[in-house]
Amino acid sequence: MTARLAACALALFIAGCTTSDTTAPPPTITESTTPPSIPIAGDVAQFLDRACELLPAEQATEFGLSGAPVQTRSGDRGLCIWEGDIRLGVQVRPTGDPLADAYRRRNTWQVFTPTAIVGQPAAIITTSEPGTGCVIVVGTAPGQGLDLDLSTTRIDAGWCLHLERIAEAMIKQLRR
Repeated sequence: MTARLAACALALFIAGCTTSDTTAPPPTITESTTPPSIPIAGDVAQFLDRACELLPAEQATEFGLSGAPVQTRSGDRGLCIWEGDIRLGVQVRPTGDPLADAYRRRNTWQVFTPTAIVGQPAAIITTSEPGTGCVIVVGTAPGQGLDLDLSTTRIDAGWCLHLERIAEAMIKQLRR
């Protein structure tokens, strides 16, 4: 009887140490390509020809932006660019659903992090790990949004947080 018990114990031990994996593979986790619903913060179309007004000069200085911003417009998009040690580009997009576009293309970004900017759904998107810049897309109303792109030569992991603060200021300005 003891020999039989020992043989059973040995068989169970060997079976437990086998190299064949009988467990099922982990389930595939799919990430949604559908953005969350977007509450209305304001109509960005009013800023097509004045995108730079989303960040008043005194706030721009507080965020380390220097020089006079350059305002341009291309079709249905307004653009404001601050050049300097920190470069900030803000694209006003009243059409084209920029947040939905970012979610559809989420697998093309090395970094895609859904977030919220003062209650507005947003996504941090970059093609490389943050360090010398960051890109944030913010939904401002259904089908509308802002693209913010910050870049610099200074390496700092905090640029996305810095850009989030700038986006907050812009959303607050939009809500006025």
